[in-house]
Amino acid sequence: MKRHLDGDGFQLELETHRNHLRAYVHGGDDSLQVSLSYWMLLAEACKQFGKRRLLVVEDLTPWHASEEDFQRLVEAMRRSGLDQVQVAYTSLQTPIDVNEMGVIVGMEQGMWTRLFSNERDAALWLGVGSPPDGKR
Repeated sequence: MKRHLDGDGFQLELETHRNHLRAYVHGGDDSLQVSLSYWMLLAEACKQFGKRRLLVVEDLTPWHASEEDFQRLVEAMRRSGLDQVQVAYTSLQTPIDVNEMGVIVGMEQGMWTRLFSNERDAALWLGVGSPPDGKR
């Protein structure tokens, strides 16, 4: 099933697969507000479709997030329940090292997120891993 959502400053294409939800985020410039908005929509979609694995392909103009920005984003993601979801993330525009701080902050706070340089590797990781049971 495919679903299209227009966010504030971005577009989101959702596609359900047997074992995961694929999200393509595009059509704008990334920022803390845009990231907060689309991650909250993704948390809602994971709950709605009963998915505990999420593949995110982001195609937004990059922004330079600070460690504080990543802290705020990860805190919001945890409150939304995304700490119970295995998240594979790849960006089509942002070099992988730019988002490493976000993954480090997330790991420190119990998130199960990994960065990938391409969608194929991200999807393979989702197929091999197991979603967390209960609180991590």
